[in-house]
Amino acid sequence: IFEGLILKIASGAMAISFSFITALSTKIEYRFLWILAIGWTTLAVCIILNLLSHLKAKRNCQTNISDIDNYLWTNGNTDSEEDIYKEIKTRSAVIDDKNKKLDNYYNRLTAWLAIGGILFILGFVFVNLVFAQNEQYIIQKETNTQTISSAEKIIEKDTLNSFQIQQSINTDNGK
Repeated sequence: IFEGLILKIASGAMAISFSFITALSTKIEYRFLWILAIGWTTLAVCIILNLLSHLKAKRNCQTNISDIDNYLWTNGNTDSEEDIYKEIKTRSAVIDDKNKKLDNYYNRLTAWLAIGGILFILGFVFVNLVFAQNEQYIIQKETNTQTISSAEKIIEKDTLNSFQIQQSINTDNGK
């Protein structure tokens, strides 16, 4: 469950940030791109380690099943029920120990990498917001001016057409 959540969070953060950055790249001149690169790299490493953790856990599981099957098929018929129970209990403890080590190593590492990657991306966004406020204000003002002038042209065109229609009506009534 944990691996799946980390994978979804890291992949989602990377995809959303990539989408926003590429969508706005033509409108904003970004600074400190190295912060974004570190964030994306950290998330990519997090995703790769998460997948490796999953593969290692799967391999451990298959090995454990194989070991227990081998024991049961070779010694299970000759050992007493008490010996079989002790052997399964011993193997279960070994399996639990392997899983705890795997979980502690990979899960902590991937969690910190996901947190670090997201923090770097957020840092990049905030740094660019602070430095780009004046530029964004100018872009916003230019956009508003262009929008208003376009709207005025449309209104003038519509008004002219309405005037022409009115003249046409008056001309038709005068005949």
